[in-house]
Amino acid sequence: GVTKDSSTADLTMRAEGTSTTYEASDMCQPPANITEPGKFIDPGQLHTTILTDLVPDTKYTYRVGLTSGQGIVWSGTFNFRSA
Repeated sequence: GVTKDSSTADLTMRAEGTSTTYEASDMCQPPANITEPGKFIDPGQLHTTILTDLVPDTKYTYRVGLTSGQGIVWSGTFNFRSA
């Protein structure tokens, strides 16, 4: 969810995205492709979402969710300011 203020109760906009997994072997060179402790955790994940109709120079608060067998597990909140 996304909102124009900082209240998680007001996360009224919704945008869905895609997720892609990748392995250490997909990376080009160290340290990105090293799988020892403290380095790359296999598999990696990239999440992409496109937000539309944003108001310029506005602070947005958002959180991300992961669908599991028991519903959606939500992250804490994050902020960004639109250009």
